[in-house]
Amino acid sequence: MISHSQPEHRQYRPDIDGLRAIAIISVIAYHAGFSGFSGGFVGVDIFFVISGFLITSLLFKEASATGRINLGAFYARRVRRLMPAGLVVVAVTLVLGAIFLPPASSEQSSLARTAIAFAYFGSNFYFFKKTGGYFDEPSFGMPLLHTWSLAVEEQYYLIWPMIMLLVFHFSGAQHAEGFMRRRSLWVLGVMFAASLALSVGTTRDHQSFAFFLLPTRIWEFAIGGMVGLAGSAFYVRLRRWAEVLAVGGLALIVYSVVALDHSTPFPGWAAIFPVLGSALLIAGMTASEDSFVRRILAVRPMVFIGLLSYSWYLWHWPLLSLFRIYNLGVQDVAANAVIIVLALVLAWLTYVLIENPI
Repeated sequence: MISHSQPEHRQYRPDIDGLRAIAIISVIAYHAGFSGFSGGFVGVDIFFVISGFLITSLLFKEASATGRINLGAFYARRVRRLMPAGLVVVAVTLVLGAIFLPPASSEQSSLARTAIAFAYFGSNFYFFKKTGGYFDEPSFGMPLLHTWSLAVEEQYYLIWPMIMLLVFHFSGAQHAEGFMRRRSLWVLGVMFAASLALSVGTTRDHQSFAFFLLPTRIWEFAIGGMVGLAGSAFYVRLRRWAEVLAVGGLALIVYSVVALDHSTPFPGWAAIFPVLGSALLIAGMTASEDSFVRRILAVRPMVFIGLLSYSWYLWHWPLLSLFRIYNLGVQDVAANAVIIVLALVLAWLTYVLIENPI
């Protein structure tokens, strides 16, 4: 049993699923055109921070316990976690595209190419080359546009475990866990600074590059990783500020969702609000299990949505996009509300029948 005074990363964190719920609700409400969610696209950035936090924590725990990282087992877990549900949704989207898109059209050809790109985790490259940007109006007619973020995550999963493996290898068996933790934090700090500088430097004149590609997104994973690597002693000292950090982080996220919009140069400097907010929120909740914010995010409805977040993310955009194409590009918010509820039902079925068993 872990004491309240010694935060840790091993046990299941329902509050992290609650944070996933905030992220997915923000993204879906933005895509559905709901008022008050003009910056809901930052939900993806929240997901990136969460991924960096969890993956780095798990990899460091394995390396500290065994002295190595089993890359084969790690990648097998990632494939089982992401690909079965993803391939089912892509297959259904292709069938729906054959029904609702003009036969032998450029739209069907683009959909097929995107499906192929998704299969090898390269759809972000496809959209970088073939679109005028994520916020470009024609992009909303691409039913697999949302897979760009999944590709970015998978690409990060490919490189970061290998980097961590090298860090542990060159640290040597004689070094203590604290030394390896500090060295990993140093590497993450360098990655954070370089990637953030690149993101800020390219967003204004090369927004598609900054938005879709991994080099300008690494800093978002890295800051989550740094939060994940902060040791128990650090969080014990941080406990008196836990509530302030959690509330402040949540406020930054809410500000991002409400105040940003498609005209905001993004990611760049603007992405600091949701990314820093997510990092502060996770750090505050980790520092104190009694945190009010942590208890709120751990309530059952939030956890339920968080558990379904991946499948809901997969389903919602193809359905919204295909309906918008069928509706000749007109945004119908009432119809969108029905569609996202349908997507949630499909997400639950996918979680129960595919995600959870596999």
